[in-house]
Amino acid sequence: MHNKPSITLQSETHLLDIKPKSNKLLIIFSATGTTSGKFNLYGLKNHIPHNLLYLRVPTNDWYQQGVPGLADSHEGTISAIKLIASTYGISEIFTCGSSMGAYGALLYGVDLECDVLALSPEIQLKLPFSRSTKMMPKNASVVYDDVRVRMKASSSTFYILTGECDPVDLYSADLVKSYVNTNIITFPKDEHTVLRTLVSNKQFLPLLWSFMDRNTLPTLEDTGEALNKEGFASNFYHGWVAYQSKNNDVAKPLLEKALNIYPISSYCQYIMANLLYRFKEYEVGKNHMVFAMALRPDLSEHHVGFAHYLRRIGLLEEAIKKHEEIQRKWPESYQSKYDLAMIYLEIGNKSLAKLHLTEVVKLQPKRQNYIKALAALE
Repeated sequence: MHNKPSITLQSETHLLDIKPKSNKLLIIFSATGTTSGKFNLYGLKNHIPHNLLYLRVPTNDWYQQGVPGLADSHEGTISAIKLIASTYGISEIFTCGSSMGAYGALLYGVDLECDVLALSPEIQLKLPFSRSTKMMPKNASVVYDDVRVRMKASSSTFYILTGECDPVDLYSADLVKSYVNTNIITFPKDEHTVLRTLVSNKQFLPLLWSFMDRNTLPTLEDTGEALNKEGFASNFYHGWVAYQSKNNDVAKPLLEKALNIYPISSYCQYIMANLLYRFKEYEVGKNHMVFAMALRPDLSEHHVGFAHYLRRIGLLEEAIKKHEEIQRKWPESYQSKYDLAMIYLEIGNKSLAKLHLTEVVKLQPKRQNYIKALAALE
């Protein structure tokens, strides 16, 4: 009979679920946004026949200072996990997480010398426009800001799954793709959404079981080739950063290089289309938006962007028809309604412009620019 460890089985930041017949422990690191006592993937608890340790941190510090409830430091948390393993006869440990939790899984996986399943991780923290830059408290003490050296020297095996439509995530994976102990799968239709997609498509549990059985991972649907196209991820990321910074002259050649390498990136095509709009290169920009729309016809923003380009080059009737098509498929698209209102203003139909602006304000009641635009028509 197992003796209880000197730590509690549950706190606001951890939950230990013991399966006495298993000698394996899966540690699941939660991402940002969890509340006290709530953990990512908790709903899978009864579907995983192994010991589970759910972890979260109360602040978005990317697991820099350990996990309160277990210890107040990284080293202390590692010791607490090892105590759990020795107490319950656990001989195999695995870590898993998404987003911030993926960084935790990588960081702890290195020191626990265990296999890691990381979905949409950052590898180097505080990159421009990254989630750690946006969401980590400014007073957070960053001790482990880059896991590359630790990963490369590790005996662990790392599995990284990431979306090709998130420039930070893709660039992060690109930083470690050459490591012999690192296996990467990319998904061309995903942003920072890989875990959600896999769970929704019922692919995550078979993936997790194979991972913990150390079998070859199952064949996953809709995987991509972005990281096999040398130079794409770097040019895409740095071009996107320049675009976000409105450094347009820097962004343009970088995004052009990226698209020459991997033209089937829908998000890169979309960003290039928006960038060319800033340069007033409407015909060329429209072509990039058409390409993005062809690659991802399921995204309303591509259709709205195309309709907006039609308006800009003077094809107002065609733009109206396109927006009407958008409204049938995506009636909540306030961007489409707003652009449609502006078209009706251009052609002098104030009543229809007012009608569509009224719908925009209903959908976006806090946006002052829309409220003022509607008020101007009263």
